[in-house]
Amino acid sequence: MDILNIDATLIVQMLSFVVLLAILRKFAYRPLLDALEKRSQYIEENIKSAEQQKADAEQIKAEYQAELKQARQEAHEIVERAAKASEERGKEMISDARNEAERMKKSAMAEIEMEKQKALTELRTQVAALSMLAAGKIIEKNLDPATQGALVDEFIKEVGDLQ
Repeated sequence: MDILNIDATLIVQMLSFVVLLAILRKFAYRPLLDALEKRSQYIEENIKSAEQQKADAEQIKAEYQAELKQARQEAHEIVERAAKASEERGKEMISDARNEAERMKKSAMAEIEMEKQKALTELRTQVAALSMLAAGKIIEKNLDPATQGALVDEFIKEVGDLQ
């Protein structure tokens, strides 16, 4: 053993080192590797979960954006329909007002014409009465009643033609 200069201390140290390695492997290294493996799996699962949650969140966000867009479009359509309805109602009201004004105008014109005819008839009657009275007083002494009636009728006819 001289040639290699190996003494018992070196062998004991080597044996001690191997025993230490075996003990460390059994009690420290394997549990440490198992703990690192578990930690690695836990992190991997958390990453997958986070990615899944992110994908779900993006899908929900896309759905909400689509619903929001649809709601805005529906609101726009409702506003347009309301504007059209109010415009149509306004036109209806204007048309109704014009029709009512026209009806009132025609009614007033008819009433005016009726009053005019009534006034003319009254005027003719009064003119006839006055004419007869005046004519009667003027020619009372000169004409007989038949001629006097013919002259009054002729006068009334001429007064009616003037109007």
